[in-house]
Amino acid sequence: MDLGATAKALREEPHPAKDGHRQIGLLHQEHIRVVLFAFDRGGTLPKHQAPGLVSIQVLSGRLKVTTSATTHELGTGHLLVLEPDMPHDVEAPEASDMLLTVHLDGGAQRGALMG
Repeated sequence: MDLGATAKALREEPHPAKDGHRQIGLLHQEHIRVVLFAFDRGGTLPKHQAPGLVSIQVLSGRLKVTTSATTHELGTGHLLVLEPDMPHDVEAPEASDMLLTVHLDGGAQRGALMG
């Protein structure tokens, strides 16, 4: 799957972006969801939470992810992992692409991230 080409196609959709972003589901299996987001400059995802372990990978641009505890400034190539049910919002200070993965069985097994 060519994520860059898919993000480009999202940006070229004729309808206006909701909250400054467009998205497409790439994988929807029993315990995992993978979604690609293409943010316009200033695009947002208002505060929300997911019922599983969340990983946010910045494919291009910069994102600001805010939780109740802190604000994470993420650049291209950065990965952020959030615990299940952690409220957060996302803001794109510039045009950015994000790969979001939600592991719905994330609470069942905890482990260290591999380096």
